[in-house]
Amino acid sequence: MHAINLTSSPVTLYSADTPDVTDDPGVGVVASWEVAGPTARSTETRRAAGALSLRTPDGEIVRAPLDEVGSGEIVGLPDPTGEVTYIVSRATAERATGRLYGNL
Repeated sequence: MHAINLTSSPVTLYSADTPDVTDDPGVGVVASWEVAGPTARSTETRRAAGALSLRTPDGEIVRAPLDEVGSGEIVGLPDPTGEVTYIVSRATAERATGRLYGNL
């Protein structure tokens, strides 16, 4: 199966026995995927949820607006095929649950 990286950063897969600290960044590398194009992502929804009064270290009271943030639509994620696995962010993978993607 072919893997395509739809995150905003390169992805590197290391072997399980790779040391946590090494001077050689190539030690234990099994495979690497460069960014392959537009990032697949989940959009955000926002709704005003009031404000919070906070006291600063100087004793001044300031009001900080609060927003309720949720997940919106998934954008940039192609339709699944049996030949390709898409590497996406955790937030996108969680949002895509149930969309018939077997490998995210």
